[in-house]
Amino acid sequence: MTALRWFFAILYVLLFTYALVAVLEPGSNLELGIIAGTVLSLVLSYAPGVAGWYSKLPAENKQVVNIALMFMVAVVAFILTCTDQVLIGIVCTLQGALNLLIVFLSGLISGQGVHRANGYVAAKVRAVFSK
Repeated sequence: MTALRWFFAILYVLLFTYALVAVLEPGSNLELGIIAGTVLSLVLSYAPGVAGWYSKLPAENKQVVNIALMFMVAVVAFILTCTDQVLIGIVCTLQGALNLLIVFLSGLISGQGVHRANGYVAAKVRAVFSK
């Protein structure tokens, strides 16, 4: 029964992420934000070591950590784009920074959605890894 729950939990995460990405234009900046927010949420919920620390935080601190990490990712992405280190579709202009703000917000929204939807699975994974 446990294996079946794991299978459906993983299937749910994959379908949830695919559904979010499928409604967007391929290669759009919003897709980048949604993927970043989803991956960050999954890392904070499931990664051994990180998940245990993150789960002990009060809800307000979890939100602050999530916002701070997403902001750091957005700033680093903008800096790397401006220095021509990576090409991810963000333009190094004021308009590009405003577009990145929308990407940042979409990442926060998707991360919160994944985190809330998978709270049960995260608790089970932490219980398995804490043994």
